[in-house]
Amino acid sequence: MMKVPKGKTVLVKGVASIKGECEVLGARLNFFECEKFVPVFCIEDCEIEINGEFRILDGSTIPESWKKLAKMDWETVFLYGGVDSGKSTLAAYLANKVGGAYVLDLDIGQADIANPGAMGYGFAKDVVSLSKVSMINGFFVGSITPQGREAKCLQGVARLWKELRRLDGRKIVDTTGWVKGRGAKEYKLAKLEIIEPDLIASFEGKPFDWKTFEVEKGYVIRRDKIDRAKARFESYQKFLRGARILELERDRINLKPDLFRGKDVTQFIESVLGV
Repeated sequence: MMKVPKGKTVLVKGVASIKGECEVLGARLNFFECEKFVPVFCIEDCEIEINGEFRILDGSTIPESWKKLAKMDWETVFLYGGVDSGKSTLAAYLANKVGGAYVLDLDIGQADIANPGAMGYGFAKDVVSLSKVSMINGFFVGSITPQGREAKCLQGVARLWKELRRLDGRKIVDTTGWVKGRGAKEYKLAKLEIIEPDLIASFEGKPFDWKTFEVEKGYVIRRDKIDRAKARFESYQKFLRGARILELERDRINLKPDLFRGKDVTQFIESVLGV
């Protein structure tokens, strides 16, 4: 058991048991387990037992802009930022601070709610990471990057948003870190046209002619390609745990090829954007 003074933040990766008043990404928790580093801010002197890695920092790791955003009046907020900017952490923080919210995870490369290569949404409340959110529904893309799969990704965005927009409650849209270049901007703009959020929370200034609230990056522990690949592997393990291998006789199965059965890409995008 470790004593931590008031006003300190402990970054914990593993299992933590806490005695005393603290805030974990905006939630009041006294126990959690997480495979990522999670900030525990001590509101008063605390005793913390940790089974895993930890770091102690002065003050809070939550930027003031995040706190202001949580108090603003929005129904749907769209998070925009590059790789390792803190979008998923901000999404979890906002969901906790507003008393629970639906989170639409569109980051197919580092998906938290769905498996990598897919999009998904769920309801987040008192969570230390979006990976703890149970998926309500998802859409399989089959790629860990939207580049070259833009039409398929937009199809998934449109389908999931059609469901999600009907549900009561605040909604947070988490997106990929692909923001550089014309293709990235056009792809993000297409998603904005589909979702029509009240507000963009941007780590990258004001990228579009849309109501935007600029936010700062929080304390980020950057991950290299090996770390990201490991995270995807662990996510696949979680989703495939308990799966079965089925052997079927080929001559007893009717296969229906889908080549040339889809919609024309141009027509599909125009229908999504309403042009």
